[in-house]
Amino acid sequence: MRSMRIAIGSIVQETNTFSPRPTTLESFEAVYLWRGDEVFSKLRKARIEIPGILSVLEPLGIEAIPLIATSALAGGVVTRETFELLMSDMETRLKQAGKLDAVLLPLHGAMTVEGEDDAESEIIERVMKLVPDGTPIGVSLDLHGHVTQRMLKPNVFVIGYREYPHIDMFETGVRLAETMLAVLKGRIVPRMAIAKLPLIVSPSKARTVEDPLKSIVAVVRKMEADGEILHGSLFPVQPWLDLPGLGFGVLVCTNGDAAGAQRAADKLADMVWERRHEFDPDLVELKHAIDVGLREQGTTVVADSGDAPSGGSAADNTSVLQALLDAGAGRSYRRTYLTMCDADAAKFCAKAGVGTTLTLD
Repeated sequence: MRSMRIAIGSIVQETNTFSPRPTTLESFEAVYLWRGDEVFSKLRKARIEIPGILSVLEPLGIEAIPLIATSALAGGVVTRETFELLMSDMETRLKQAGKLDAVLLPLHGAMTVEGEDDAESEIIERVMKLVPDGTPIGVSLDLHGHVTQRMLKPNVFVIGYREYPHIDMFETGVRLAETMLAVLKGRIVPRMAIAKLPLIVSPSKARTVEDPLKSIVAVVRKMEADGEILHGSLFPVQPWLDLPGLGFGVLVCTNGDAAGAQRAADKLADMVWERRHEFDPDLVELKHAIDVGLREQGTTVVADSGDAPSGGSAADNTSVLQALLDAGAGRSYRRTYLTMCDADAAKFCAKAGVGTTLTLD
């Protein structure tokens, strides 16, 4: 009896459409870009989705076919040229893969490309064209993904991370693979539904380890445990996307019951909406944070969630620097460290050498 063969490919990037800096091929290469056998050999020890998938497939003797795996830091819109280079590589390897039983795609959910707001849907559609009709495709998404109705295709199921902070990427890969095996063995027939809210929340108030999201997540887990749904995913969405239909998303998968999936998704979305004001951020004002830092003992760490490079921003705003100067940080006996992104200045300093005094714009 022929063993199962499942192809695996991953293109991950979280876009900040407000960033003026495009994401290029170099952006992906700076994190990782592995092709073919490198996908498994280079990522095997990482606690991300692909090793989680392999931990399920390999002990069962299922042949995993590597396509490409790449990731870029959060940043500006991906150039069409870059996207085409990555996709053409994935498509070529998919064409050469031979007979496949399924395809697994660990993606992000908030990647945009020049001319395409919904990059993940384009990836799914292009993969579907290269496999026989009816071939199941499983997709995993980051909890901050911008889920859309377009993502829900026949024979495609989607699951999201359960945790924020993201500590379950490996476990998400495990769930993705286990769900696919259940599909291939005929134990489940995934039926998916989505509910979207006109609600954008601050990531600082959308952690799964604290309310209001914590208790809503608990309801999702109970619905899964009771067999009401196969799985439910909450997508608070990252807010730095200027896209139509952006908002908090709820995605539910049931076993063959599309209407039940929609009822469950709507129920969970209603719970989020009823508690929407609890998502209002309660942040420290910049002036107060600086005052504490300059006067209190010990080290004060202040995180700028607005111009944060980990959220894909340009990280070039001088407002915090101005506030520090206005507060007298330059004259204080305490040292202040401030990160800014200025590639030209960094190159100029590197060229000048250690110990050189410079005046920069």
